[in-house]
Amino acid sequence: MRLKNLVPCMAAVCLLGCSGADDTTVSCTALVDRLAPQLLSASEGRPACTVVVRLSQATLRPVGYQSFCGPTANATEAQARQLAVEQMIPHVDGDRLSMMNAPAPDDAYVFYASPSDFGGIVAVSPRVGRTVFAASVVYAGVGDVLSPAQWRDPAELGARCEYGGGIPSARGYDPYDLNGNGTLTASAMAPILRAVERTALPAALGRGGTVLDAVVFPYVRSTGGLEDPAPEWVVIVNAVRPE
Repeated sequence: MRLKNLVPCMAAVCLLGCSGADDTTVSCTALVDRLAPQLLSASEGRPACTVVVRLSQATLRPVGYQSFCGPTANATEAQARQLAVEQMIPHVDGDRLSMMNAPAPDDAYVFYASPSDFGGIVAVSPRVGRTVFAASVVYAGVGDVLSPAQWRDPAELGARCEYGGGIPSARGYDPYDLNGNGTLTASAMAPILRAVERTALPAALGRGGTVLDAVVFPYVRSTGGLEDPAPEWVVIVNAVRPE
């Protein structure tokens, strides 16, 4: 489900302090100053960015993030599926990966394989043409995040920024929703998106370009009655520099 105009884009300056994972207060302006140069940049050939933020479902605090910035790719469905299949080898047979998104999405391709034994979830950014998240899901076992291999410190984002910019449009999927339509409602996404909007990320992206949209989905490592002790939300945020 796509959520339009949840929060209007606002000034790229935080009015309150930001707090990292260790509750050390750092000004939001300082966090944005550090983060923005690493993201969108025309001079360094980075006109498009997709940033993945992982949130704890229990606290909605960031537990890690990673950015993928570079030339605009406009990846096709065939290209995205190939990337997803390559990423999941040897965990999942590529034929089992079902695409959850509508055809030709602007925001993200999301593929899921339900675990009869082993399964997984993969997200590919069409804008940068890269796999931005991949993880295994295990029936009566515990899966793991496969890609990216390295995650950046969530303290770099902060967690208590205000008016740091908004995400104008969002779409959500729930691959674990066996009895529903596999999408997240606007009300379900609202607090998740709000948690990302309270970081320095939207303002940092907005300083060099325009925040376009986001994709939200849960990551739960286990199915089949075994509880995941640390389920997460995955939020994929897209931004571009104006031409």
